[in-house]
Amino acid sequence: MAIERISQWVDAHTVMNIPKMPLNVIYYRDGVAEGTSNSNKLIFEHLADTTGPIGQYSKVKTVEVSAIREAWDIVKKTKGVAIGTLRLTAVVGGKRHHTRFYPNNSR
Repeated sequence: MAIERISQWVDAHTVMNIPKMPLNVIYYRDGVAEGTSNSNKLIFEHLADTTGPIGQYSKVKTVEVSAIREAWDIVKKTKGVAIGTLRLTAVVGGKRHHTRFYPNNSR
């Protein structure tokens, strides 16, 4: 699905038959279960390496983000774009089934 989305973006931003690739991509992923460690990590800051088992966060980083990068490279080659480097930021929201919010004052 990522190939189709990126390809549609390139088609929509082609000017005078010159394709333009998206260079900055923000990927939002919600509903990721917490792992056994680093459970409060909600953002992979510029996809920095993490250590230890982190449950589904690891899957998002290794599988989903890699698939987006690979799709971007495929579209870049098929559209004939010679320049550009992808900057990909993944924002991962964790499941918080028992989170409660309370006001700071009584008003």
